[in-house]
Amino acid sequence: MELLSVACSLLSCFGNAGKDYESKTFHGLIIRRNYEFDKMVISSLLSMYCKCGCLDPAEKLFDGPCEWETNSWNCIVAGYGKSIHCHVIKSGMDENTSVINSLVGMYGKLENLATARKIFFTVDRDIVTWNTLMSAYTHNRLSSEALAFFYEMILADLKPSSVTLVIALSACSHLAALDHGKRLHAYIKDMWLECDLSVANALVDMYVKCGQLQTSRVVFDSVSQRDVVFWNVMVSGYGIHGDAKSAVDIFQQLETSDVRPNAASFLAVLSACTHAGLVEEGKDLFCRMRDYSVVPTLRHYAFMVDLLGHSGYLEDAEAMVQSMSLPPDGAMWGALLGACKIYNNVEVGERVARLAIDSGPGNDRYYIMLSNLYSSVGKWKEAEEVRGIMKNKRVRKRSGWTVGVHSVLNDKKWCKAKMLTRYNISVVSEKVIRDPRYVAYLKFQETPQPVENPTLWICDGNAINSTAVKSLYFVNLKMIIVTSEDVSEEDK
Repeated sequence: MELLSVACSLLSCFGNAGKDYESKTFHGLIIRRNYEFDKMVISSLLSMYCKCGCLDPAEKLFDGPCEWETNSWNCIVAGYGKSIHCHVIKSGMDENTSVINSLVGMYGKLENLATARKIFFTVDRDIVTWNTLMSAYTHNRLSSEALAFFYEMILADLKPSSVTLVIALSACSHLAALDHGKRLHAYIKDMWLECDLSVANALVDMYVKCGQLQTSRVVFDSVSQRDVVFWNVMVSGYGIHGDAKSAVDIFQQLETSDVRPNAASFLAVLSACTHAGLVEEGKDLFCRMRDYSVVPTLRHYAFMVDLLGHSGYLEDAEAMVQSMSLPPDGAMWGALLGACKIYNNVEVGERVARLAIDSGPGNDRYYIMLSNLYSSVGKWKEAEEVRGIMKNKRVRKRSGWTVGVHSVLNDKKWCKAKMLTRYNISVVSEKVIRDPRYVAYLKFQETPQPVENPTLWICDGNAINSTAVKSLYFVNLKMIIVTSEDVSEEDK
């Protein structure tokens, strides 16, 4: 197995270097040594030949008996794309603007931005060329570079189109760059493009992502002709910011308009109901999907299971999972197991864990959550048995990690110190209580008032007493702050 891993690494190196002769030589060496070709090696060979431009052996491999995954399909498509680029150069079409725009877009989608830039700077560019390269950068999450190209285009005295502005606003959304977004909004007003639906969509999305919900609503209300995407952005925005009531109100306005809600509309409003615990509203909305011929997907079911489970309706959530026409995924089992942990319901938890482990026997999360459930009700023997099963099945627990993101000296003059302490106690500790992935034996009690000396608990059970420094920590992407009053002497 180790030799095959080394072989795959070498194949990748040959492909990245574009060494076609060395690639074929190494392939021949593997054959002569009678190594067994598994799917990983064949995928590496396919990728290597495509990167080297050797499409004949790549096609022979691709036409073989393997069931290819998305990455392998992408490799062969990329190989054909590069071959077409060679044909473009040989036929003298490399000065055709439309062809160049397509090439820039292709290399952008292939994440080969160096080649896309090289083509961009060697030809005469129109507005579509600029848009294509900016879109390539946003597609690859390089939003700062996309904005830099936008300003460079303005300095080149090119008038941006509505597509250009949508791409630039999308970059602002990814960066949460409110200042840049406001400048773009002012420019859009000067260009009289506020009523352009695609631009208005991007504006609302940008303000939502930057936390400016009221401004996004002003833009939303200023547009009279709205499509379903426009409505969905506003519903989703209220849900993201925790205003489920407004999200439901906007959704009801959508229903009374001449636009029909789609699957994404129901996802947005169900997400809002889930985060706010609006059980009856969520049930009603889920049932109304039939009225619009919207077929529930796994994500719709996942939101409903999460909503029912975290609201204490464990049997209803279990029944919904069992009645689904689709096989439940790991996220759904995890949500239901987490709900059982919150309410210490061992009976339902055991049934759910059994089904979850059958569907994913290598997933360590199911075993750990079941073990924590047993621990929370004092069934230490059963908890140890679950850990023993993990060991026998060689299921390894993935290690957690902690990142310090902010430190504040204990200076009462600092204007935000009191606000941080109050937020940490009244809001964050509630999330810790309700998250099943943290240590089962910790006993938390919410403290409504801030205290002087907070104590930070890490998920492995070790406490850090902090009198001189107050720190915020992320543990497995979750922020944990617990005060010293939240932890009993027994737990310490």
